[in-house]
Amino acid sequence: MRVVFLAPRYHTNLMGWCKGLAAAGADITLLVVGKGRTENHTYGRVLTLPLLKHQPLVKPSGDFALFANRCLPDIQAYYRILTSLRPDVVVARGLTPIYIMIALPFILLRSRLVLYTQGPIARPRPSRLRPFINSGLLFICSGRWFSPVWRRDDGTAEVWTDSRISHVPFAIPETITAKDRTWNASSPRLLAIGKFEPRKNHEVAIRCLAELPPCVTLTIAGELATETHSREYTRLQRLARELGVTDRVTFRTNTAHDSMSHEFLTHDLFLSPASDEPASISQLEAMAHGLPIIIKRDNGTASYVQDGVNGYVGDGSIAHLTEKISLLLGKPALFEQFGRASVELASRRHAPATTAAALLEIFSR
Repeated sequence: MRVVFLAPRYHTNLMGWCKGLAAAGADITLLVVGKGRTENHTYGRVLTLPLLKHQPLVKPSGDFALFANRCLPDIQAYYRILTSLRPDVVVARGLTPIYIMIALPFILLRSRLVLYTQGPIARPRPSRLRPFINSGLLFICSGRWFSPVWRRDDGTAEVWTDSRISHVPFAIPETITAKDRTWNASSPRLLAIGKFEPRKNHEVAIRCLAELPPCVTLTIAGELATETHSREYTRLQRLARELGVTDRVTFRTNTAHDSMSHEFLTHDLFLSPASDEPASISQLEAMAHGLPIIIKRDNGTASYVQDGVNGYVGDGSIAHLTEKISLLLGKPALFEQFGRASVELASRRHAPATTAAALLEIFSR
């Protein structure tokens, strides 16, 4: 089976799915608008979408992810690539980006269209039009629609669930060394990951560190690729100096994904306080490496963490992070309990073979 993922970029959250599909015999191609500096391209070919030189709908920016939806492809070159790939299945990251809409006639005539979105399947009571909009999208893709997000918890009690959309969680390969790891509960090393953007709330992690005993240290690993990233990076360094924690904070920039395993294994606790996070995978990678997790509850994939089992789910505030880290501090048994639960959850619910089977079932509809 020839599978093409059509997306803005080959985000690392695709890695586990691609590994599982490749192991099941699928031929994987990623057709993307651009490539990130820290992404893992191990599984599948990555081809860059041919674009027109003049992009009237795009504002100058160093981060292609910000304008990918509006990019205009070179249609002739684009169709040549699609024809040469002869995909049996095309997994489209949404249907609204211009480059996907342009490819739809080809896809619908020659391939099976699968819709991949990161919207929650269970959501607060939607507008009256939402069920009808979903019905239209499901008709276009013949019911082949999945999301890795079950629900984004915004505190709303009443939810509406569209059971016609399949839930396929992100996948993560097993990390053998995680089973033999240890945790330093007396001087825990905290780890936070994310682009140097304000919404990633690295500031919260730094301010939390200032409230904790001097034995606690923090590493922030993030992508530094745009002027916005540089400004935030400089601001965070200045904040660390002002709070007197410079010697306890380590910044890692543009770390290759292959090198991140070392970071996970040499830290003891993972923090994910980001706001407006549709569906992060970093906490799942941390889980596979045996890290307890503290995550903000409105993250689309916060449900991958079980509160009180392998970490804590809360409001992502400085007070919440400080309280939970203090609760863990000096308790080796609790660190180990949460860490081993993380490994067990990741291997049981997020194995590439398991998610690949779910995807192949959707592809076959």
